[in-house]
Amino acid sequence: MPSKTERIAGSRIVAAVLVGAFLAALPAGAEPAPATGPARTRGLDDYAKEAFKKCYGKLGELLDRQDRHEKLPESTWWAWVEDKKSNLAARKELIDEVLEVLGVSGLSALAAEHAELAEGIESARKQIARHQRDKLVAPAERPWWSLGKSRADHQEAIDAQRKRIESLQARQGEIVAEMRKQFEAIGVPLTDERVEFLLASVSGGDALELTSAFHNIKQINEQLVKLMAETDEDPDTARRYYGLHVILVEVLIDAHKVCAHAIEDDYVPRLEKIIADNGAVRQKTRQLLAKSGVKARPALQANLAAQDVTERAAKLYVRHLRDQRAKLLQTAATLAKDHAVATNTYETATVAGKLSDLIEASEQKLMALQKLQLPELVPFRNTQLRRKFEELTLKIKRR
Repeated sequence: MPSKTERIAGSRIVAAVLVGAFLAALPAGAEPAPATGPARTRGLDDYAKEAFKKCYGKLGELLDRQDRHEKLPESTWWAWVEDKKSNLAARKELIDEVLEVLGVSGLSALAAEHAELAEGIESARKQIARHQRDKLVAPAERPWWSLGKSRADHQEAIDAQRKRIESLQARQGEIVAEMRKQFEAIGVPLTDERVEFLLASVSGGDALELTSAFHNIKQINEQLVKLMAETDEDPDTARRYYGLHVILVEVLIDAHKVCAHAIEDDYVPRLEKIIADNGAVRQKTRQLLAKSGVKARPALQANLAAQDVTERAAKLYVRHLRDQRAKLLQTAATLAKDHAVATNTYETATVAGKLSDLIEASEQKLMALQKLQLPELVPFRNTQLRRKFEELTLKIKRR
């Protein structure tokens, strides 16, 4: 997945849209000035304020490029002359930049911290395994002249790592509770188990950020409606505000397609490679088992059982990801139909009140679609399968 689009709209960026609208409405040569009054910044968190500074001009530029696209030549030999191909490339780059800015939110920050904690837990488990292995051959007491560790030293290190894991897992529990509260605040009630699954799945981050994006656009729509009411029904200004709404829907469609392509072109192939590699090892294990003596059979049977868990978890993971991809493409198709109508309305609209009604209607549909973004919860029948699911997620992310 492209690095810029991997982190999809997550911050509350009402201000970004407002200032983009103000920038677009300024006469040529005027300096843009961020709005700072109470009506413009009420309810914004720190992430939204940062987005306010970084991307307010990009939305307006996207709209300008859309407006002049049909007037551009299909192609040109001159590098300094803009054509439709170069305009589309510039718009795509702008969309990526907008998504990168909007991808930072309270939810995404918590998810990133949870991922760091997961890395710490895995590291601690590796340390425990190493100390347990070294403890077997360590002396009961360390000679005064030796720099090595005694069995007691290794046990002390093991105990310390176990306490570290307990501490990290406790913090993970706090993060899950905080994320659940934030989801509830945006109208998406989830159980702790559902939040944990989102964090464990490689596609969960995308679903989480898309849910935030829907909520952000809902807030933006509310602000655009208020702004239209303040324009005294000035057609040009109202049309401009509605144009920003159209651009945001386009950005959202692009985000869905990027996530869907990442699943089919990146995540699933990596899982299929894991399944193939695991199958080859299973075949070797079975061959050894058929030829092994009594002493080797318990170890080989344990290996085979672990390989079976890996295969079941990986195949379950593939089904889950493809189901999620189908949802993403379905939502993108629905949004595309609405976007076509909204674009046509933007191109022909002259009445502020009419545009306001359309934005409010769009908001209702976005709220309904938002709830379709969360992946179905995969039931973990045992802790072993869940652990393997998490291990596969880390493998996919690292490859």
